[in-house]
Amino acid sequence: MHITATQIADWADTKAAQTDLPRLVRRLCFDAGSTRQIAFPAGDSTYTPGWDGVLHSEQGNAWVSPGTSRWEMGCDKGIAAKANGDYQKRTGQTAEAERLTTTFVFVTPRRWSTKVAWLAEHRARAEWANILAFDADDLEQWLEQSPAVALQFAEELGFSGWGVESPARYWQLWSQQCSPEITPEAFFIDRLQTRERLIEKVNKRLRENSHPPLTVSADSQEEAAAFAVAALNGCPELVGSALVVTAPEGWRFVETNRQLRIAIAAHTEVATNPTLRDGLLVIVPYATGDRAGKAQGDEIVLERPKIYDFEKALVSIGMEESDANRYALATGRSWSVFRRQRAINPAIRRPIWLEVSQAPSLATLCLLGAWSESKEADRLVVSHLAGKSYEEIERDLRELSQLDDSPILKIGAVWKAKSSLELLDLFGGRITRDQLDRFFRIAQEILTAPDPQLELPDSERYAAQIHGKIRPYSGLLIESLCDALVKLAVRGADQPGLQALQVEERVGLLVRDLLDAADGGRWLSLASYLPALAEAAPNSFLGAIE
Repeated sequence: MHITATQIADWADTKAAQTDLPRLVRRLCFDAGSTRQIAFPAGDSTYTPGWDGVLHSEQGNAWVSPGTSRWEMGCDKGIAAKANGDYQKRTGQTAEAERLTTTFVFVTPRRWSTKVAWLAEHRARAEWANILAFDADDLEQWLEQSPAVALQFAEELGFSGWGVESPARYWQLWSQQCSPEITPEAFFIDRLQTRERLIEKVNKRLRENSHPPLTVSADSQEEAAAFAVAALNGCPELVGSALVVTAPEGWRFVETNRQLRIAIAAHTEVATNPTLRDGLLVIVPYATGDRAGKAQGDEIVLERPKIYDFEKALVSIGMEESDANRYALATGRSWSVFRRQRAINPAIRRPIWLEVSQAPSLATLCLLGAWSESKEADRLVVSHLAGKSYEEIERDLRELSQLDDSPILKIGAVWKAKSSLELLDLFGGRITRDQLDRFFRIAQEILTAPDPQLELPDSERYAAQIHGKIRPYSGLLIESLCDALVKLAVRGADQPGLQALQVEERVGLLVRDLLDAADGGRWLSLASYLPALAEAAPNSFLGAIE
């Protein structure tokens, strides 16, 4: 990444340079181990009164004097006139005692042919402890020694490529792919401790010069990478020597710029053959499913926010409270799913797992929602609904769960959809009439079966499990089945394929068959599931009550 003095001088003619020059110099000056005070107002703040920059550096370097320095800068074509005006004004306004312990610095992004003569003349006056001046040629050399700053500056100039991105640009591209835009503050809600843990681990490994790759796992690889990027963006002492590697060729840039200390792989595949050298920490993102059975205590695992916190985060980025509640449920509290559902780019809305050969097995998960493989009856239901052996279904689901941004979660013995509503929206159109017929037969069989605990006296029903008077199915399966009836009735009309199969009418008929002329035992057996049945088919439910 080489930015030439000519490119910098051309930039000096732009309006952006007038407000962004202090930002560039601030990035170049910052040194985590040496900087004790730094203030270079940029953007709209460039017009506030006072010095353009104030810096105190313990050690200094080739461009920064140790101790205190005061900075002036400008993009004016009349460089000498600007420098002389700033010098005279600041010399007159600053007490002699302060000047004799302070370095005066002037910066221009243009080429300054008389810079050496100007420095000699003003140093001879001995009015400041030291005087420095930097022009486009100096900035070119300084950027060569600050590759992370050079990368971000190159992006701002409109250059791209090389297989690397600055953390600032990576976050911008990731967060702005949906509407409303995801902010770091919202992204970190209910994850602040995880962020601090990540920063602690990064600092510890850099201090100890112990740099095995650090892994971060989330619902998707992109979310994991974005979390690491956002965490580093909040730490100037780290982000100034960090970048994101977006393609394998980016590692060549990392290898040749040994000032870089942190490289974040944008995807797991990018980190297949990373640069490994002393002084470099590589952060590798994983989708949660990628690490199944491989998680180690030292890795960072991003849990989903609690539903209240996720709703609060959505409100903070501009969503109405009612919409925030709806999306918190529809996305399963997953930022990866939210970003896909609210994507501006249609390509992001269609995940890769819809196109893989194992995708047909998602029909079973789409209809059932969740089950426990520890229950033989659950496994039989899954096998019957899928029309093939449970072992075949499990093999497909395991392979699907390893994909990036997988729609499946495996927690202990439980298989469940990450976001059952999204899965129905994306996959519902592929559900066949035969699959739907099997589903309604299974629902009829399970929900008409009497609850065995009703065979016990009221005083003993709390001990139904001890007496072996329990349903053969898991409560999770039955609850998920009832939830599926609600989803099919409410959202089925939005799916042309399901609408053609009259799914809403079939849900109503099922509820009517269950409750019309039902005896007390049936009502008691279904007591826990009546709210879901009422929501799935309110007219049938009310008709049965009347």
